[in-house]
Amino acid sequence: MLRQGGTQDQYLRVEAEFEIGSQLLVVRYRVTPLTHDQIAIFDGLMRVTADGRLKWDPFMAYVSRESQNTLSVKRVIPPLPKLKDVEFAHVPLVHIIHDQVHRGEIRRPIPVEEYNPYYPPSTKAVYSTVVVQFVALVLEYVIINNNITLLEVEGLPNLYRVRGTNVDLRQIRLVVKVPEPGIAVKQRRDMFERV
Repeated sequence: MLRQGGTQDQYLRVEAEFEIGSQLLVVRYRVTPLTHDQIAIFDGLMRVTADGRLKWDPFMAYVSRESQNTLSVKRVIPPLPKLKDVEFAHVPLVHIIHDQVHRGEIRRPIPVEEYNPYYPPSTKAVYSTVVVQFVALVLEYVIINNNITLLEVEGLPNLYRVRGTNVDLRQIRLVVKVPEPGIAVKQRRDMFERV
């Protein structure tokens, strides 16, 4: 099953297709700038590997059951947890767009498991399965200005680290309704904060 949608704000237009298979949810998106400013999109998510290192995962997203009927797949800076202390903040790498279309893709197995990098899956995690009727794609971005420094990432030529102060983070959100019977979601029931 395929669902398509689009939305825009004053800086970006986002178009996406949501492919819902029996075992996989695939979200393919296109971001078109509506300004001549450079835009940094926080969609270079990093995963912690088995040996404790961070590695770029081109198909990852932070996943939450947002409401009774909505599953959100997000490429954003996840908020620091309130229920526990952490050693470092997870800040995704960015792609820079300027007068060109940027494409990205998210893939999550179905049932889609809630995921927050500060609460990784473990053998102690407790889940229950629920069904949702809507899927939301949320992307976070910032307009590049003099307060922002971009740092190249070795081995990843199109991705950058962002440093800056007084950064105006913006989000754009696209929601589509999915056909019956909906999408199965593995919702965390143990200690967990949603992104």
